[in-house]
Amino acid sequence: MSRDEFEDPYKMFTGVDVERIATEEEPIIIQTKIVKRNKIVTEIIGLEGRIDLKQLVRQLKRRLACGGTAKEGKIILQGDHKYKVAKILKEEYGFRNVQIL
Repeated sequence: MSRDEFEDPYKMFTGVDVERIATEEEPIIIQTKIVKRNKIVTEIIGLEGRIDLKQLVRQLKRRLACGGTAKEGKIILQGDHKYKVAKILKEEYGFRNVQIL
């Protein structure tokens, strides 16, 4: 058998932006962690490359009246805001695949 006889496994993906589809289907994970001195923070992971993180942090801090930052591709907010953040991301930004851990 020659190599030409095998069908191209990626043939069905021609003309489709596979990377865009993959990033849209990747979940946005929202979780809480306990850090120094038993303080709770909310981490949002999976938004890097989809939206401007610094602008989103600024808006979330204003809406939730808390401190926060964008570091290493994730957003960290002070306090337990996972359900509020999930609601904001779904309703206002249109993200569908938001998981709360």
